[in-house]
Amino acid sequence: MFDTFVGMFKQIRRFTLIITAVIAALFAAASLLSLNAAQASPATKAAPAKMRPAIAKAADGTPEQVDVGIYMNQLLNVDLATNTYEADFYMWFRWKGDIDPTATYDFVNQTEAWAAKIVPTYEEPTVDATGVHYQGWHIQTKFVQRLDFSSYPKTGYRLHMLIEDNKYDESQLVYNVTDGLTSGPTVISPGGWDVTDLGATVGKDVYNTNFGDPASKAPATFSEADFSFTISRPDPTRVIKIVLPVLIIMAITLLAFLIPPRHLDARLLLTVTALISAVLMHDAAVAELPRVGYFVAIDKIYLLSYLVIFLTLLESAIVYRFASNGQEDKAKRIDRIALIALAALFLIGSATALLAG
Repeated sequence: MFDTFVGMFKQIRRFTLIITAVIAALFAAASLLSLNAAQASPATKAAPAKMRPAIAKAADGTPEQVDVGIYMNQLLNVDLATNTYEADFYMWFRWKGDIDPTATYDFVNQTEAWAAKIVPTYEEPTVDATGVHYQGWHIQTKFVQRLDFSSYPKTGYRLHMLIEDNKYDESQLVYNVTDGLTSGPTVISPGGWDVTDLGATVGKDVYNTNFGDPASKAPATFSEADFSFTISRPDPTRVIKIVLPVLIIMAITLLAFLIPPRHLDARLLLTVTALISAVLMHDAAVAELPRVGYFVAIDKIYLLSYLVIFLTLLESAIVYRFASNGQEDKAKRIDRIALIALAALFLIGSATALLAG
Protein backbone atom coordinates (compact mmCIF):
# COMPACT_ATOMS: atom_id res chain seq x y z
CA MET A 1 0.00 0.00 0.00
CA PHE A 2 2.83 2.37 0.91
CA ASP A 3 4.66 1.62 -2.35
CA THR A 4 1.48 2.34 -4.31
CA PHE A 5 1.08 5.69 -2.57
CA VAL A 6 4.72 6.60 -3.22
CA GLY A 7 4.36 5.69 -6.88
CA MET A 8 1.19 7.72 -7.21
CA PHE A 9 2.86 10.68 -5.50
CA LYS A 10 5.78 10.55 -7.94
CA GLN A 11 3.40 10.49 -10.91
CA ILE A 12 1.49 13.48 -9.58
CA ARG A 13 4.71 15.34 -8.88
CA ARG A 14 5.93 14.73 -12.44
CA PHE A 15 2.55 15.80 -13.78
CA THR A 16 2.72 19.06 -11.77
CA LEU A 17 6.31 19.77 -12.84
CA ILE A 18 5.39 19.26 -16.50
CA ILE A 19 2.47 21.69 -16.17
CA THR A 20 4.67 24.27 -14.45
CA ALA A 21 7.38 23.95 -17.13
CA VAL A 22 4.87 24.34 -19.97
CA ILE A 23 3.33 27.44 -18.35
CA ALA A 24 6.76 28.99 -17.79
CA ALA A 25 7.78 28.30 -21.38
CA LEU A 26 4.52 29.75 -22.70
CA PHE A 27 4.89 32.99 -20.79
CA ALA A 28 8.58 33.31 -21.63
CA ALA A 29 7.85 32.91 -25.35
CA ALA A 30 4.89 35.31 -25.22
CA SER A 31 6.91 37.94 -23.35
CA LEU A 32 9.83 37.62 -25.81
CA LEU A 33 7.55 37.97 -28.83
CA SER A 34 5.79 40.98 -27.28
CA LEU A 35 9.10 42.67 -26.48
CA ASN A 36 10.53 42.10 -29.96
CA ALA A 37 7.37 43.37 -31.66
CA ALA A 38 7.16 46.40 -29.41
CA GLN A 39 10.82 47.27 -30.13
CA ALA A 40 10.27 46.82 -33.87
CA SER A 41 7.18 49.04 -33.90
CA PRO A 42 7.60 52.38 -32.08
CA ALA A 43 4.37 53.54 -30.50
CA THR A 44 4.74 57.28 -30.62
CA LYS A 45 6.28 58.27 -33.94
CA ALA A 46 4.38 58.30 -37.21
CA ALA A 47 5.70 58.60 -40.75
CA PRO A 48 5.22 61.86 -42.66
CA ALA A 49 1.82 62.12 -44.24
CA LYS A 50 3.02 63.38 -47.61
CA MET A 51 6.06 64.21 -49.73
CA ARG A 52 7.42 67.68 -49.19
CA PRO A 53 7.82 70.17 -52.07
CA ALA A 54 11.21 71.58 -53.01
CA ILE A 55 12.90 73.29 -50.07
CA ALA A 56 13.15 77.07 -50.25
CA LYS A 57 16.50 78.79 -49.82
CA ALA A 58 17.17 80.88 -46.72
CA ALA A 59 17.17 84.63 -47.17
CA ASP A 60 19.84 84.97 -44.43
CA GLY A 61 21.57 82.80 -41.87
CA THR A 62 19.12 83.48 -39.00
CA PRO A 63 16.10 81.16 -38.70
CA GLU A 64 12.73 82.72 -38.10
CA GLN A 65 11.28 81.97 -34.65
CA VAL A 66 7.63 80.86 -34.60
CA ASP A 67 5.79 80.53 -31.28
CA VAL A 68 3.15 77.78 -31.42
CA GLY A 69 0.43 77.09 -28.86
CA ILE A 70 -2.52 74.68 -28.66
CA TYR A 71 -5.57 74.69 -26.41
CA MET A 72 -7.16 71.23 -26.24
CA ASN A 73 -10.94 71.39 -26.35
CA GLN A 74 -12.31 67.89 -27.01
CA LEU A 75 -11.08 64.38 -27.72
CA LEU A 76 -13.81 63.46 -30.17
CA ASN A 77 -12.97 59.84 -30.92
CA VAL A 78 -10.32 57.20 -30.29
CA ASP A 79 -10.30 54.22 -32.68
CA LEU A 80 -7.87 51.60 -31.41
CA ALA A 81 -8.53 49.32 -34.40
CA THR A 82 -7.09 51.90 -36.83
CA ASN A 83 -4.60 53.54 -34.43
CA THR A 84 -6.31 56.90 -34.96
CA TYR A 85 -7.87 59.61 -32.83
CA GLU A 86 -9.81 62.77 -33.61
CA ALA A 87 -9.30 66.00 -31.68
CA ASP A 88 -10.95 69.42 -31.48
CA PHE A 89 -8.52 72.19 -30.50
CA TYR A 90 -7.44 75.80 -30.98
CA MET A 91 -3.97 76.55 -32.38
CA TRP A 92 -2.08 79.80 -32.89
CA PHE A 93 1.18 81.10 -34.37
CA ARG A 94 3.15 84.23 -33.40
CA TRP A 95 6.25 85.29 -35.30
CA LYS A 96 8.43 88.11 -36.62
CA GLY A 97 9.92 87.95 -40.08
CA ASP A 98 9.21 87.69 -43.77
CA ILE A 99 8.28 83.99 -43.84
CA ASP A 100 4.57 83.31 -43.34
CA PRO A 101 4.46 79.96 -41.49
CA THR A 102 0.68 79.74 -41.75
CA ALA A 103 1.00 78.92 -45.46
CA THR A 104 3.47 76.06 -45.10
CA TYR A 105 2.88 74.30 -41.76
CA ASP A 106 1.93 70.63 -41.78
CA PHE A 107 0.59 68.09 -39.29
CA VAL A 108 3.04 65.25 -39.89
CA ASN A 109 0.81 62.48 -38.49
CA GLN A 110 -2.51 63.82 -39.79
CA THR A 111 -4.76 61.42 -41.67
CA GLU A 112 -7.88 62.03 -43.77
CA ALA A 113 -6.89 65.67 -44.22
CA TRP A 114 -9.73 66.07 -46.71
CA ALA A 115 -12.22 65.76 -43.84
CA ALA A 116 -10.49 68.23 -41.50
CA LYS A 117 -12.29 71.33 -40.28
CA ILE A 118 -9.89 74.31 -40.12
CA VAL A 119 -11.40 77.73 -39.40
CA PRO A 120 -8.94 80.65 -39.21
CA THR A 121 -9.44 83.39 -36.61
CA TYR A 122 -8.65 86.10 -39.16
CA GLU A 123 -8.85 86.12 -42.93
CA GLU A 124 -5.18 87.17 -43.03
CA PRO A 125 -2.56 87.14 -40.26
CA THR A 126 -2.55 90.32 -38.16
CA VAL A 127 0.53 92.35 -37.24
CA ASP A 128 0.88 94.70 -34.25
CA ALA A 129 2.98 97.85 -33.78
CA THR A 130 6.04 95.81 -32.74
CA GLY A 131 5.95 93.75 -35.92
CA VAL A 132 4.62 90.56 -34.31
CA HIS A 133 2.35 88.58 -36.63
CA TYR A 134 -0.52 86.45 -35.31
CA GLN A 135 -2.94 83.91 -36.69
CA GLY A 136 -5.13 81.33 -34.99
CA TRP A 137 -7.39 78.45 -36.01
CA HIS A 138 -10.17 76.29 -34.66
CA ILE A 139 -9.32 72.78 -35.88
CA GLN A 140 -11.04 69.41 -35.90
CA THR A 141 -8.95 66.70 -37.51
CA LYS A 142 -7.78 63.11 -37.21
CA PHE A 143 -4.30 61.86 -36.33
CA VAL A 144 -2.66 58.45 -36.70
CA GLN A 145 0.18 56.78 -34.81
CA ARG A 146 1.25 53.33 -33.70
CA LEU A 147 0.04 52.33 -30.27
CA ASP A 148 1.44 49.70 -27.92
CA PHE A 149 -1.36 47.36 -26.81
CA SER A 150 0.80 44.95 -24.79
CA SER A 151 -0.99 45.89 -21.53
CA TYR A 152 -4.52 45.52 -22.94
CA PRO A 153 -7.19 45.43 -21.41
CA LYS A 154 -5.40 48.00 -19.25
CA THR A 155 -5.18 51.22 -21.23
CA GLY A 156 -2.72 54.11 -21.20
CA TYR A 157 -1.51 55.66 -24.45
CA ARG A 158 0.64 58.69 -25.20
CA LEU A 159 -0.81 60.57 -28.18
CA HIS A 160 1.04 63.14 -30.26
CA MET A 161 0.25 66.02 -32.60
CA LEU A 162 3.39 66.69 -34.67
CA ILE A 163 3.82 69.98 -36.51
CA GLU A 164 6.53 70.73 -39.06
CA ASP A 165 6.99 73.20 -41.86
CA ASN A 166 6.76 71.52 -45.25
CA LYS A 167 9.01 74.03 -47.01
CA TYR A 168 11.53 75.70 -44.72
CA ASP A 169 14.17 73.66 -42.90
CA GLU A 170 15.62 74.47 -39.47
CA SER A 171 18.15 76.92 -40.93
CA GLN A 172 15.20 79.06 -42.00
CA LEU A 173 12.39 78.40 -39.51
CA VAL A 174 12.35 77.09 -35.93
CA TYR A 175 9.31 76.41 -33.75
CA ASN A 176 9.02 77.39 -30.08
CA VAL A 177 6.37 76.04 -27.70
CA THR A 178 6.41 78.77 -25.07
CA ASP A 179 2.61 78.62 -24.71
CA GLY A 180 2.66 74.80 -24.68
CA LEU A 181 -0.39 72.54 -24.73
CA THR A 182 -3.16 73.65 -22.37
CA SER A 183 -6.79 72.81 -21.66
CA GLY A 184 -9.63 73.55 -19.27
CA PRO A 185 -10.13 71.65 -15.99
CA THR A 186 -11.21 68.61 -18.01
CA VAL A 187 -11.05 67.74 -21.69
CA ILE A 188 -14.41 66.62 -23.03
CA SER A 189 -14.22 63.02 -24.22
CA PRO A 190 -17.43 61.24 -25.28
CA GLY A 191 -15.59 57.88 -25.27
CA GLY A 192 -14.93 57.99 -21.54
CA TRP A 193 -11.20 58.64 -21.89
CA ASP A 194 -9.32 60.67 -19.30
CA VAL A 195 -6.90 63.18 -20.83
CA THR A 196 -3.92 63.97 -18.59
CA ASP A 197 -0.24 64.97 -18.59
CA LEU A 198 -0.39 67.56 -21.37
CA GLY A 199 3.00 68.67 -22.65
CA ALA A 200 4.92 70.19 -25.55
CA THR A 201 8.48 69.88 -26.79
CA VAL A 202 10.51 70.93 -29.82
CA GLY A 203 12.74 68.48 -31.64
CA LYS A 204 14.27 67.83 -35.01
CA ASP A 205 13.13 65.57 -37.82
CA VAL A 206 15.86 64.40 -40.19
CA TYR A 207 15.09 63.18 -43.71
CA ASN A 208 17.81 61.41 -45.68
CA THR A 209 16.72 62.95 -48.96
CA ASN A 210 16.70 66.28 -50.76
CA PHE A 211 13.10 65.64 -51.92
CA GLY A 212 14.23 65.67 -55.56
CA ASP A 213 15.57 69.22 -55.42
CA PRO A 214 19.05 69.17 -57.08
CA ALA A 215 19.92 72.50 -55.43
CA SER A 216 19.37 71.08 -51.92
CA LYS A 217 21.56 68.82 -49.86
CA ALA A 218 20.63 65.69 -47.95
CA PRO A 219 19.97 65.04 -45.16
CA ALA A 220 17.31 67.71 -44.60
CA THR A 221 16.52 68.67 -40.99
CA PHE A 222 13.26 70.34 -39.97
CA SER A 223 12.10 71.81 -36.69
CA GLU A 224 9.26 69.76 -35.19
CA ALA A 225 6.78 70.86 -32.50
CA ASP A 226 5.43 67.88 -30.56
CA PHE A 227 2.22 68.38 -28.56
CA SER A 228 1.37 65.28 -26.57
CA PHE A 229 -1.00 63.98 -23.89
CA THR A 230 -1.89 60.73 -22.19
CA ILE A 231 -5.28 59.03 -22.47
CA SER A 232 -6.55 56.22 -20.24
CA ARG A 233 -9.73 54.55 -19.10
CA PRO A 234 -9.55 54.45 -15.30
CA ASP A 235 -12.80 52.53 -14.83
CA PRO A 236 -11.83 49.12 -13.33
CA THR A 237 -15.21 47.63 -14.27
CA ARG A 238 -14.12 47.63 -17.91
CA VAL A 239 -11.21 45.30 -17.15
CA ILE A 240 -13.52 43.11 -15.10
CA LYS A 241 -15.99 42.88 -17.99
CA ILE A 242 -13.24 41.65 -20.32
CA VAL A 243 -11.58 39.21 -17.88
CA LEU A 244 -14.71 37.87 -16.14
CA PRO A 245 -15.93 35.66 -19.07
CA VAL A 246 -12.68 33.68 -19.18
CA LEU A 247 -12.77 33.27 -15.39
CA ILE A 248 -16.27 31.79 -15.66
CA ILE A 249 -15.17 29.49 -18.48
CA MET A 250 -12.26 28.26 -16.35
CA ALA A 251 -14.57 27.66 -13.40
CA ILE A 252 -16.83 25.54 -15.63
CA THR A 253 -13.79 23.66 -16.97
CA LEU A 254 -12.57 22.81 -13.47
CA LEU A 255 -16.00 21.43 -12.59
CA ALA A 256 -14.96 18.42 -14.67
CA PHE A 257 -12.82 17.27 -11.74
CA LEU A 258 -15.97 16.93 -9.63
CA ILE A 259 -17.50 14.47 -12.11
CA PRO A 260 -16.68 10.80 -11.29
CA PRO A 261 -13.63 9.63 -13.30
CA ARG A 262 -15.63 6.84 -14.97
CA HIS A 263 -17.90 9.38 -16.69
CA LEU A 264 -15.40 10.37 -19.36
CA ASP A 265 -18.10 11.33 -21.86
CA ALA A 266 -19.55 13.94 -19.48
CA ARG A 267 -16.10 15.37 -18.84
CA LEU A 268 -15.33 15.59 -22.54
CA LEU A 269 -18.62 17.34 -23.24
CA LEU A 270 -17.95 19.91 -20.51
CA THR A 271 -14.36 20.69 -21.52
CA VAL A 272 -14.97 20.80 -25.27
CA THR A 273 -17.88 23.19 -24.72
CA ALA A 274 -15.60 25.33 -22.54
CA LEU A 275 -12.96 25.37 -25.29
CA ILE A 276 -15.42 26.56 -27.94
CA SER A 277 -16.71 29.24 -25.57
CA ALA A 278 -13.17 30.40 -24.81
CA VAL A 279 -12.32 30.77 -28.50
CA LEU A 280 -15.46 32.83 -29.14
CA MET A 281 -14.94 35.03 -26.08
CA HIS A 282 -11.29 35.54 -27.03
CA ASP A 283 -12.32 37.01 -30.37
CA ALA A 284 -14.81 39.30 -28.63
CA ALA A 285 -12.26 40.43 -26.04
CA VAL A 286 -9.84 41.79 -28.67
CA ALA A 287 -12.44 42.98 -31.17
CA GLU A 288 -11.55 46.67 -30.75
CA LEU A 289 -7.84 46.07 -31.40
CA PRO A 290 -6.01 45.85 -34.74
CA ARG A 291 -4.12 42.71 -35.71
CA VAL A 292 -0.73 43.03 -34.03
CA GLY A 293 2.35 40.83 -34.20
CA TYR A 294 2.62 40.21 -30.46
CA PHE A 295 0.53 38.88 -27.57
CA VAL A 296 -1.36 41.42 -25.48
CA ALA A 297 -2.15 40.65 -21.84
CA ILE A 298 -5.63 39.29 -22.55
CA ASP A 299 -4.17 37.03 -25.28
CA LYS A 300 -1.83 35.48 -22.73
CA ILE A 301 -4.73 34.82 -20.36
CA TYR A 302 -6.76 33.08 -23.06
CA LEU A 303 -3.74 31.06 -24.23
CA LEU A 304 -3.33 29.93 -20.66
CA SER A 305 -7.01 28.97 -20.55
CA TYR A 306 -6.57 26.82 -23.68
CA LEU A 307 -3.68 25.04 -22.00
CA VAL A 308 -5.69 24.43 -18.82
CA ILE A 309 -8.56 23.00 -20.88
CA PHE A 310 -6.16 20.70 -22.75
CA LEU A 311 -4.55 19.50 -19.53
CA THR A 312 -8.01 18.89 -18.06
CA LEU A 313 -8.83 16.67 -21.04
CA LEU A 314 -5.51 14.86 -20.67
CA GLU A 315 -5.97 14.32 -16.95
CA SER A 316 -9.53 13.08 -17.49
CA ALA A 317 -8.26 10.41 -19.90
CA ILE A 318 -5.56 9.34 -17.40
CA VAL A 319 -7.89 9.00 -14.41
CA TYR A 320 -10.48 7.22 -16.57
CA ARG A 321 -7.92 4.47 -17.16
CA PHE A 322 -7.21 4.24 -13.45
CA ALA A 323 -10.93 4.05 -12.67
CA SER A 324 -11.49 1.44 -15.39
CA ASN A 325 -8.77 -0.71 -13.79
CA GLY A 326 -10.47 -0.57 -10.40
CA GLN A 327 -8.27 2.18 -8.94
CA GLU A 328 -11.16 4.57 -8.26
CA ASP A 329 -9.66 6.02 -5.07
CA LYS A 330 -6.35 6.76 -6.78
CA ALA A 331 -8.20 8.48 -9.66
CA LYS A 332 -10.12 10.68 -7.24
CA ARG A 333 -6.95 11.71 -5.41
CA ILE A 334 -5.34 12.69 -8.70
CA ASP A 335 -8.49 14.69 -9.54
CA ARG A 336 -8.27 16.66 -6.31
CA ILE A 337 -4.59 17.46 -6.78
CA ALA A 338 -5.08 18.41 -10.46
CA LEU A 339 -8.02 20.65 -9.54
CA ILE A 340 -5.95 22.62 -7.04
CA ALA A 341 -2.83 22.73 -9.25
CA LEU A 342 -4.58 23.90 -12.42
CA ALA A 343 -6.74 26.45 -10.59
CA ALA A 344 -3.66 27.90 -8.90
CA LEU A 345 -1.64 27.99 -12.12
CA PHE A 346 -4.41 29.76 -14.03
CA LEU A 347 -5.01 32.38 -11.34
CA ILE A 348 -1.32 33.06 -10.78
CA GLY A 349 -0.58 33.10 -14.51
CA SER A 350 -3.48 35.47 -15.26
CA ALA A 351 -2.50 37.83 -12.48
CA THR A 352 1.09 37.81 -13.73
CA ALA A 353 -0.01 38.60 -17.28
CA LEU A 354 -2.12 41.56 -16.14
CA LEU A 355 0.46 42.97 -13.75
CA ALA A 356 3.38 42.47 -16.11
CA GLY A 357 1.46 44.26 -18.87
